[in-house]
Amino acid sequence: MVAGLCRGRRGAWISTQLFASLFTVVVFFAATNILIDRKPKPSRALPGALGSMLVGVVISFFSTLAALGGAFLTIPFALYCNVPLLQAIGTAAIVGFPIALAGGVGFIAAGWGQSGLPPHSIGYVYLPAVLGIKLASVLTAPLGAAAAHRLPTKHLKQVFALLLYGLAAKMLVSLW
Repeated sequence: MVAGLCRGRRGAWISTQLFASLFTVVVFFAATNILIDRKPKPSRALPGALGSMLVGVVISFFSTLAALGGAFLTIPFALYCNVPLLQAIGTAAIVGFPIALAGGVGFIAAGWGQSGLPPHSIGYVYLPAVLGIKLASVLTAPLGAAAAHRLPTKHLKQVFALLLYGLAAKMLVSLW
């Protein structure tokens, strides 16, 4: 999937291996900072409206290229800006919908008119998978919210860091 989005009509503008490698480095760095509980400068805060919009566009772009939810990048960024963890998780949940919507529209447009796609596809979006993901999200979101409010922040950060490491490792393994 990354390979398809990293290629333009006239050839590759970024190789799949380079993108996956850079993305993996960023995710490993974020996971390590979260795991060791590295504190940002106390004066660091979220950028203003324009800066937040720009960061949102960048996170959306890379989340879509990597076929990930935006939370994997939104939460580390928010923590870097001294946003408390529960607020960062809530913010990531809120911005997840527009990120998914933009990514979905992009996948539909990129795959529009392509032959050989499975039935029930609109562009590169496979509708049965969308339905399954939505159903699983609706059923498990309350469990995740409850766990986030019950677990101590330190443990929650450790779990999230381990998820980030797993994601980065999966990305590296996919290169071979």
